[in-house]
Amino acid sequence: MAYLRVLALCWADFFNAYVIWLMMPYLTDVWKLNFIPASTIVNLWRGSIAILPFFLMFLADTVTGNFWMLFLSSISCSTGMGLLSISTPPVLAKETGGCGSYNPHCISDEKRILFFAALGLIAFGISGLKSSLLSFIEKQDPELDEENITCGRALGFCFGLLSVLLIPVAAILSLSYLKQYSFKFGLPAILTTAATVAFMTGSCRYTREPPGGSPFTTIIRVFFSATSKMFLRSPNPARLYERRGSNGAAETDSFSLPHTPGLSCLDKAAIVLPNQNPTQQRNNRWRRLCRVTEVEETKIIIRMIPICLSFIICGLVSSIGHTYFISQANHLNRTDHGRHYPLLLLTFFCEYYKSEYTRTYLSCAKNSSGKLRKFGPPIGIGISMVFAIFCCVTAAKVENQRLDLVKSHGLIDKPDEEIPMSFFKLTPQFALLGALDGIFQASVAGFFTSQAPPSLAPYMTRLSEGIRGVGIIGNVLSVFVVGKISERGGKQRSWFQDTLNKSRLDNYYWTLTVMVSVNFVFYILMAFLFDYKDPTEVSDSEQSSDSDQSIGYEETRQELAFQDP
Repeated sequence: MAYLRVLALCWADFFNAYVIWLMMPYLTDVWKLNFIPASTIVNLWRGSIAILPFFLMFLADTVTGNFWMLFLSSISCSTGMGLLSISTPPVLAKETGGCGSYNPHCISDEKRILFFAALGLIAFGISGLKSSLLSFIEKQDPELDEENITCGRALGFCFGLLSVLLIPVAAILSLSYLKQYSFKFGLPAILTTAATVAFMTGSCRYTREPPGGSPFTTIIRVFFSATSKMFLRSPNPARLYERRGSNGAAETDSFSLPHTPGLSCLDKAAIVLPNQNPTQQRNNRWRRLCRVTEVEETKIIIRMIPICLSFIICGLVSSIGHTYFISQANHLNRTDHGRHYPLLLLTFFCEYYKSEYTRTYLSCAKNSSGKLRKFGPPIGIGISMVFAIFCCVTAAKVENQRLDLVKSHGLIDKPDEEIPMSFFKLTPQFALLGALDGIFQASVAGFFTSQAPPSLAPYMTRLSEGIRGVGIIGNVLSVFVVGKISERGGKQRSWFQDTLNKSRLDNYYWTLTVMVSVNFVFYILMAFLFDYKDPTEVSDSEQSSDSDQSIGYEETRQELAFQDP
C-alpha cells in the first residue's frame, strides 16, 4: 500500500534518535575525545538538526514540493547512515591496510572525513523528513474506506502497520546489547535504506502536489514593502489597502484580520502609492502593495518573538541530556542481580515519560470538545520550564554524589574505570528531561496552532524548534563562558577539565538552575503581556482560510478586483 510505504520512512525517526543518543559515548570511548570537544560536536550537530527543518519546509513549499524533499532527504539519511558505519575502524580495515581495533590511532583522516560527511548528510535527512513527512502523509489515502474494504486488505494494512512500528523497536532493543559500533551503526543503515527503497517503489502511486508557494514569503514582502515606503506619511487606517467587496467592506468570504494599533511602521506596506497604478502595485513581484491582513499577520509573528526567545534556554537544558547525562551514565554500574542493562535503557525511560507526561498534559489542557483551552499552551510552556528547573537541581545533586564516590574510591585519574554507583540513579533526571521535552513540544505546537495565523502555524512550530536548536548550540558558548568565569582570572581550576571525574558539572548544573529560573520569570512577564485569542471562538472567516489563504501569498494567482476605499 502506498500509505504504508510512506509510513515506512518513520523508521528513520527511530534509528536517528538511536544514533543521536549513541554519538556521545562513541566519541568518548572510541575517538577518546575529552567530553568538552565531544559535546561540542554533538551539540552543533543536534542544533543544526533542529534549525534546518524551518528552511527546508520553505524550500519544499516554494521549489521542490514535499515528494522530492522526502526523496532527497531519505537518500541523504540512508547514505549518511552508511558512511557512518564505514567510518568505524573495523569496516574495510583489511582493504585499506589499516587496523580494525576501536582505538584513536586506527581512525585515519579518511575515516574522519567520512564521519563528518555522514553527520552532515544525516542532519539534512532528518530535517527533510521533519519538514515534509507529515504533510505528505496527510495527502495520501490509506486505501481503506467504508465502501470498498475487504478482510484481506484490512488484515494486510494492520500487518503492515505493525511491521512498520515493531521492526525498528525490535532492532533497537537487539542493538542495545551489541558492543561493536560497526554493527550498531550498520544495521540502522541497512534498515533505513530498506525504508527508502520501499518509499521509492510506490512513487508512481503517491498523490503529489506541486509547490504552491510559501505563506512565509508574505512576511518577507511586508518588510520589503514597508522599508521601500519608510519615508511616506502613515495615512488613516481606513485608507489602507484591503480586498473590498462591492459595498466597500472587506470581503467576508476570505480570511481577513482587522487593523490593530502598534507597529505602525509596518502599516506603510498597505499604502496605495498615488503616482502608480494600483494594479501594477499589486502585481509587483515583491508585492509593494500588501493587504492589511498580511500586515497584521506579520505583526502577530513579531509579537510572538519575545516569548519565542525564552525557548532558547529549554534547548540548552535539553542538550545536556544527550551529552552530559549520557556521558555520566556510560561509566556507572549497569549490572544488577546478574543482569547487565544496556546504556540506552535510560533513553527509553526518557521517551516513556515524555509520552506519558504529554498525554497527561493534553488531557488536562483540552476541553470537553477536544480543543485546547485558551491558556492551556502558555501554562504548559511554563510547566515545562518548572520541570527544567527540577531537572537541573536533580542532576546537580546526583552529580555531587557521583563525585563523592569518585574521590572516596580514588578514581579521579581513572576516567575509564567503572564507578560503584547504579546508573538507575540517573533515572529521575532522565524522567524530568522527558517530561520537559514532551510538555514543551506539545504546548508550543498548541500555542502556535491557536495563536499564529492559520497559514503560518506550521512554520512557527518549526521556528520554535529552530530557536531551541539555537539553545542547543548555545550550550557550547555557555560552557566556554562559564568555564572562563569559574577560573576567576586563572586563580582557580575551571569547572570543565579533560574528564568528567576531574570536572565540576554539579556547579554547572546549579548555574543552569539559576539561568532557567531567570528565564522562567522573563517568560511569565512576556506571557502576561501577550494578547491571546480564544481558539474555541474561531470565526467563520478563519475556518474557511484553508481554501483561501493561498491567494494571499502565491504570486502566480490572479488578484481580485481592487477598489480604492
